[in-house]
Parts: sequence; structure tokens; C-alpha cells
Amino acid sequence: KTEDVLKQLLSLQSTTTVPRQVLLSLRGKLNAILQVMAGRLGRSLMAHMTQMITDELTELTDGVRVEVARLLELFELNLWKKVPLLYVPAHTVVISDAMWEPGEPCRVCWIISSASSTRGATTIIPPDYWAYCNERSTQIMMAEMVASVLPIMRHPAALYQTHATLHIDSQSVVAVCVLGALRAADLSQLAFALHMGLVTLQSSGWWEWVPTAS
Repeated sequence: KTEDVLKQLLSLQSTTTVPRQVLLSLRGKLNAILQVMAGRLGRSLMAHMTQMITDELTELTDGVRVEVARLLELFELNLWKKVPLLYVPAHTVVISDAMWEPGEPCRVCWIISSASSTRGATTIIPPDYWAYCNERSTQIMMAEMVASVLPIMRHPAALYQTHATLHIDSQSVVAVCVLGALRAADLSQLAFALHMGLVTLQSSGWWEWVPTAS
């Protein structure tokens, strides 16, 4: 099935139009294959393909061409899920949170705890960051997503070769992390960054929702 998908992706690079049914079939195969890729990497690289199917277009868009190129690069990396059988990786707990109010600085914080150490940090998301995000009535979901990604980017040594349990107080963000993608491009890109960060660190993640009051 993987070879069949690779052939279809390669064929898309040399064509300008594609029937809707072909794209529907390709997306279905990709969703199945990417279930066994680490962090479901690649699911966030199908937003333009999905939009093209929804709009019933047959002419390939620039967005789809970029996604196809990135998917081919991803398959070359062979980032399939690995199940450790001979050792149990160290366990690390990550708790992250965010506070967002219109017109106020957005503060995010996190704690990373393992058997050997506990560390934490807090920072403010620059106000101009929101200009790069989709317009919404509230950006709390984006803020919570940023808060879940930053510990992995800022503390790679603490999360190297571990199994991490990541606690987030947003059920919607937990769903994005578990699924590895969302139709909204900005959230999808952060999900990709999160899972690629874990893969790079040779780590795995498990996401849990915790109530805000905790």
C-alpha cells in the first residue's frame, strides 16, 4: 500500500489536473498509512488536499503541490512508530498552561518533572505572533497549543529518549495532539512541530486532559 501511495504522489508532481475520486482515494490511503507513522506525522500535510476535495476542484493547487513534496520527503525519513521491547524508556511528566485575554499579554507556562529533576518556566507570547494565526474570536486554543510545544523545543535534554505524559487543560488541544492534525492550518502546523520534536528526541508522548482548576 505504501508503494502504491508513493507512486500516486509522484504522479501528481507531473500533472496539472486530477479527478476528485482519485484524490479521495489517495487521502483515504494516506490516512490509513499515517496512523502507523510516529506522531501521525503527515496528517497535517493534507489540509489543501482536503480543501480541494471539498471545493470539488480538479486542477491541482499550489498548496497541494507543496503538500505532495513534503509528504514525499516525509516518507523518505521512514519515521514509523517504534515499540520498545528490550527496554522501558524513562518517564517524564509535562504540565502546560496558557492565559489569553483580548488586549492583554498572553502568558504561557510549563513544568517538566522526571525522576531526577523538576524544572519549569513561564514566558509571554509576543503580541505580533497573532498576526500569523487564523482569525478567531479567541486565541486561547492557539495559546494552549503553543504552551504544549514550547517545553519540547526549550528543554530537549529533559525529554530525550523518554516516554512523556503531557497534561493540558484544553480537551480541544488534547484532541489536536492525539490526531496530529486539524483543518485549521496554524494549529496543524504546531501539531506537526510537536510530533516532529518528539520524533527527533526519540521520544513518545501520551496526552491527558486536566481540569483548569488543577
